Amino acid sequence: MAEQAVAQSPAAGNMGIWNDVASMNWSEFRPFAALACLPAIVLLIVFGLALDNMTAALAASSGALVVGFGAFQQDFRDPAEPMLLVCLGMSISAGIGTLARASLPLDLTCVALWGFGLGLMNIVGRGPGWLALQGSTALVIAAAFPATPIYAAWRFALVLAGGAVQVFVVLAIRSLGPGRLFTPKPNAPFTVGNILSQVRAISVGRTPGLGHAITMALAVSVAELLYRVLDMPNGYWVPMTVLLILRPVARETAARAVARLIGTVCGAGLLTLLMALLRPSVPVLVGLLAATAWTCYAFLRVNFAILSLAITMYVVLLFAIAGLPEPVVALHRAVATLLGGLIALFAHMVGIAATQLWELKHLFRRHNA
Repeated sequence: MAEQAVAQSPAAGNMGIWNDVASMNWSEFRPFAALACLPAIVLLIVFGLALDNMTAALAASSGALVVGFGAFQQDFRDPAEPMLLVCLGMSISAGIGTLARASLPLDLTCVALWGFGLGLMNIVGRGPGWLALQGSTALVIAAAFPATPIYAAWRFALVLAGGAVQVFVVLAIRSLGPGRLFTPKPNAPFTVGNILSQVRAISVGRTPGLGHAITMALAVSVAELLYRVLDMPNGYWVPMTVLLILRPVARETAARAVARLIGTVCGAGLLTLLMALLRPSVPVLVGLLAATAWTCYAFLRVNFAILSLAITMYVVLLFAIAGLPEPVVALHRAVATLLGGLIALFAHMVGIAATQLWELKHLFRRHNA
């Protein structure tokens, strides 16, 4: 019986992971709140098209997209706080990442520090982890493109401006219907002060979680170094995937890895098919962008695979408007996602083994003492 239980446990674990990937949390479906986040994104893209400067529109609309996610964060006592914090954090990270591109050692140092911070925030809670994730992804994306200090300042300003437009629009819409959209949970746990106090406790070892932060820093640094050495096209999706799926709990890491891979491959395939069939004009592309952005927001906490599918389609559509062939971007993203997922899973297993060895070592020392 014991042998049967041992033999069945991997299958049971695999079924549990698949259930996590396939489960739909419809109570978190937010179709109307999602609509409130679209005007700023569409406005920025149309503005970029009118000025014939889609590079600027890409940076600004990306800031707006992510700040819109902040409107759905319910773990902060002030509903505007996560939007304002992520707007500032992304902007600063984008500027620093752009400057760090000039030196590989500097780039790896920044990526490791941001990854370590994300690991700490993941331990603190979902809301703080989300804030740190956006800054970390902004850093690795910005570090993928060679630029001058002037361009770094320009990127900082564009991301900040796009995020600020989204904050203004969402808060304006919220003021028209108070209590209906974007309300925090009762007794929301987080303020900036108590987040910092919990981070300090983890950093000095008073609270568990330092191992996950170290694992995150090492894993994302390896991913960054690998794609830079291999000179992978759009390779920043490798470290970005590590940031997105590596979590303190093994089952959650595995489930997010599977969901992201499925979502990315399906999104890339579906978009390639749509492009081949529709041959869309620019206005149709803008409409598709709005539809995929709505899906991102509406399904944010319903299902991670659907969210990954929608984000893949959104990013590839942005590049399509900017003139880069969609199938090429889709293929690059799929390959990088697979590689990043493998790195994250391997890092998590190594991190667990290292933690167990460390605990056994100290237990042995205490026993001998």
